Amino acid sequence: MSSKKPKDLQKTRAILKIRATALAACRSWLNSQDFTEVQGPVLLPAVGERPRSFEVNYFGKKAFLSEGLQPYSDSFMEMFGQIYTVAPAFRAEPLKDNRHLAEFWRIEAATLNSDLPEIMCTLEGLVSNCCSVLVRDNAEELSQLSRLEDLLLVKPPFSRITYDEAIELLRKSGCLINWGEPLSREFERKLSLMFDKPFFVREFPVGGENFLFKSSSERPELSLCADLLAPGGLGEIAGCGEAIMSKKDLVGKLKEMQVESADRRWFLGLRRFGDCPESGFSVGVERLVQWLCGLQNVGDAVAFPRVYGRSYV
Repeated sequence: MSSKKPKDLQKTRAILKIRATALAACRSWLNSQDFTEVQGPVLLPAVGERPRSFEVNYFGKKAFLSEGLQPYSDSFMEMFGQIYTVAPAFRAEPLKDNRHLAEFWRIEAATLNSDLPEIMCTLEGLVSNCCSVLVRDNAEELSQLSRLEDLLLVKPPFSRITYDEAIELLRKSGCLINWGEPLSREFERKLSLMFDKPFFVREFPVGGENFLFKSSSERPELSLCADLLAPGGLGEIAGCGEAIMSKKDLVGKLKEMQVESADRRWFLGLRRFGDCPESGFSVGVERLVQWLCGLQNVGDAVAFPRVYGRSYV
């Protein structure tokens, strides 16, 4: 950072002040909603093949750097009911683009007695409150980045469209996309250009990305999950979903993912099962800041970005 020009340093200072306010606002809002902040381990035992995880040698045994709070969140929920964490996460994705970091931060929350529509409302409340606080407390920095007027528009409710509706919108805009395909970066970009504030896409086809979420009772091929997309061409900044509460269903999913029996026992031992619904969300802090500040590159949302191919930061 010391090699940056004064103008660049002013921009970086504004971004980091907005990031600090955003994190404080998210914590304050979750605390006001009776969520308790917790911290989970950063090193996880091996759970099946984890192609996106960084493998480490833990005293001669295989372990992985965390991609999130799972499966420890259930243990915390047993104590508090509603929990959240703000923590680093790591993904070994060999991607050189403006959307991915190898080391990043996440805001994760989980709550009992909550289904997909309810957790979407919680996530909506978090993001809209964050924008309101920034407009109030960081108007100068937002104006410097030409973002004040855009964030003034961010008021609930956010639009909610299904995956089916998203496919239809993309086809009408000229995209060639088949039902069942994931929403690629380009498809997300085209969708997000149709909205002027964040919006949800819900009920995706069941796949590797959402295998821990419950399937729809009416359409088992769909997962009870949703992505929150930012407007203006940016794409996904958060995801949420309703967890599988049937041990039989979860065991089947873990077997499908070829998780070793010993690792399944460890994983299942930390999970809770029953009739009480459970849901949660995760927000990528750098992607959130990228959208809040109108940045072209997610690496500008953090002081020292760690990206694929760069060892020194």
